[in-house]
Amino acid sequence: MSKSSVSDVFQIAQELGISYEDVKDMRPEEVYNLFYPDKHAHETLFEAPNYESIHGELSKIGVTLKLLWKEYRDQCSAGGGIPVGYTKFCTGYTRFTEAQNLTNHLTHKP
Repeated sequence: MSKSSVSDVFQIAQELGISYEDVKDMRPEEVYNLFYPDKHAHETLFEAPNYESIHGELSKIGVTLKLLWKEYRDQCSAGGGIPVGYTKFCTGYTRFTEAQNLTNHLTHKP
């Protein structure tokens, strides 16, 4: 770790009135967010997809995640928002379905 990085941390701690006792029981991620709260601000720039409606749309014939992502991307562009990429869109949908314990029933005729 560079000398300037350590110096910056000490300066921030002094400005915020943070001591070692305040952070000794915290996880490293929590301490980092305490010292640098703006570092994760880019996450809020993206318009969040409505995964509940996406899950409902997927039950229709011929609808895929790729198609729904393209529609979401177009809606964001029309509204002036910034869409998430396809990979993050799919990852977010997977997390949503796992958190809600959802599944899609696919009927398949042999």
